[in-house]
Amino acid sequence: VILAGSILDAAARLLELESPETNENGNNVTPSQIASSFVGAADYAVEVMSAHSQQVDISNTETLMSLCQHHLSSSSSVAKIVSKLTVDAILELDRQSGEEDCLPDLDNLHC
Repeated sequence: VILAGSILDAAARLLELESPETNENGNNVTPSQIASSFVGAADYAVEVMSAHSQQVDISNTETLMSLCQHHLSSSSSVAKIVSKLTVDAILELDRQSGEEDCLPDLDNLHC
């Protein structure tokens, strides 16, 4: 939600830009150009992350905890609690799936 809000805010600022070379709507940038640029940026981000990613053994809870704490940018007790909850959730999803290295379908989660 935060990321979507930031993207929409950036798009709104782009649409409000004016320059001597405006389009038929009086804008410098069209919505389709913005959407196309965001798709290109997302593709590039995936490419960069893939180049720097590494496989993690899902059964190595110490590594998973360390990764979670690092990405929470803190070694505080809150980060440790959230990291443990995150790792426990990952392991439970993996256990329920019965598959090794299972990743959850984030578009199909039910409460």
